[in-house]
Formats: sequence, C-alpha cells, structure tokens
Amino acid sequence: MKLNHILTAVIAAAVLAGLCGCSEPEAGPGTLLNQAVDKASEGSWSAAYQLAERAWKQNKANADALMLMALAQNNLDSGDAAVSYAIQAARLKPDLFTAQYIQGMLLSTNNKPDLALKALKDALRLRPGDVNTLILLVENSIATRHYQDAARYLKLLAKNPAYQKSSYVWNGLGTCYTVTSPDMALRYFRMAETLMPNDPTAALNLAVLYDTRLARSAAARAEWAKRTRRKPEDYGKDCSDMAQRYYNRFIRMTAGKAEYDTLRRQAELRLDSLKGR
Repeated sequence: MKLNHILTAVIAAAVLAGLCGCSEPEAGPGTLLNQAVDKASEGSWSAAYQLAERAWKQNKANADALMLMALAQNNLDSGDAAVSYAIQAARLKPDLFTAQYIQGMLLSTNNKPDLALKALKDALRLRPGDVNTLILLVENSIATRHYQDAARYLKLLAKNPAYQKSSYVWNGLGTCYTVTSPDMALRYFRMAETLMPNDPTAALNLAVLYDTRLARSAAARAEWAKRTRRKPEDYGKDCSDMAQRYYNRFIRMTAGKAEYDTLRRQAELRLDSLKGR
C-alpha cells in the first residue's frame, strides 16, 4: 500500500501559520522563517534550511524553525539530521499536532516504524480523524506486524466520506486479515475489486490469497464445500483456478506499466508453475 503525504511545503506553511504580519525586525526569526517558507515553496531546500537555521540560532527554543529545518534536511536526503530536528521540535511542543505529525512522518520515511508509531499516536490524539495521520499509522502498523491496530485505523479511515469507497481501505483490511482469517480477507479484497474493478492491487491480492492462504485454510475449505455443495477434495483445484484467473488479470492490467515490471514477472513465473509449464 502506497500513501500520498502532505506536500512538505504545505506543511511548512502550516507550521508558520500566524507568523506573517508580526512586527519582527527585518532579520528576526519571524522574517527569516517566512523567507524560509518562500524558499521551501520554490523547492530551494538548501536556502530554506540556511534561513531556518539562522532563525533557530537566535532562539534555540524555536520549534517552528526546527520543524522547517527537519523538512529541509529530509528533502536534502539527510534523514538522520531531519529526524533529530523533528524530535527536538516535538519535545519543545509535545501538544502541537504539527510537531508530532512531522516527527512521525519523518521517522516513518526513514524506516523507523516503531518510533514513528508513538509520535503518530500522539498526533492522532491531538487531531482525531486526521486522514494523513491515519494512513501513516496504517502503514507503520503493518510494517511492524501490528495487524489488529492497522485494521482499527483503517476502519477509522473508512468513516471519512472520501475513503468509504476507496480500494485502499478494503485492500488494507484484507491484508490485515490475510494471516488470521483468510475468508474475511477474501470479503475485503472482493469489496476492493467491486469498488475499483481495474485496480491491479486487488487482483494481485486475490491471486496470492487464493494461491496461498485460502488453499491451506480448513475453515475456508469447509465454507466453500457448504456454499458450493461440492466435494471438499475439489477445493484445491478451485483455489488454483481462481489464483490463475487473478494472476492473468493482474498481468493484463499491468501490461506496459514499468512500475509493475518486477511484480508482473513474479506473477508470470507463478502462473507458469500453476499451469505445470
């Protein structure tokens, strides 16, 4: 599952909301930070960092400067420095949503999901229902295999009208239940497929589910036999047929799409194996 983070320039503007129009001296922190935001909006992250750092040096307790320095360093591919500044800002303003969100986002971006979760939970406490926070909580909960937590955040996300019919939510829920309840995962993946019939992710999820988890699930086998009134021994062949169907669909959907090349090759190899070729 991929997510779209808030543009960092927009976050930077939010950090500084209310600073414009203040009566700072020309080279004071307010002026420097406003200039830094302008540079960040232009994509000039090196200049933005230098201006924010000048503001921070005038006042080492300036959390706004630290947050902007963190965003700038992240965009300059200095992840460790970005995380360090973000943590400092959150310590200075533990009850500020933006500080906790930026800390969680940058910890997530820099592959520290366990630490990211704590910051993101604080961010959600400060702004319940925030979509971007919920998405990051889902991603990091799955990364740390906290599937029940991820499912809970996805269900909260589904309460947002913009996500009620999103395949992201239903694919995510299917992923969360794939190991513990394959038959429930099937319901969620089918919902994703219904909402977005041309979604390659749903097709691949269904292929893998049929190919692996459902084929091994005694509960799913019993439910299938009851529903179809067929012999339980036919279940394995049925799962294989369905897996092939969805692998084929995924391959067709992603033809010519370079971003799917690796997954498509893997699907083709598995399809050949299922067909005995």
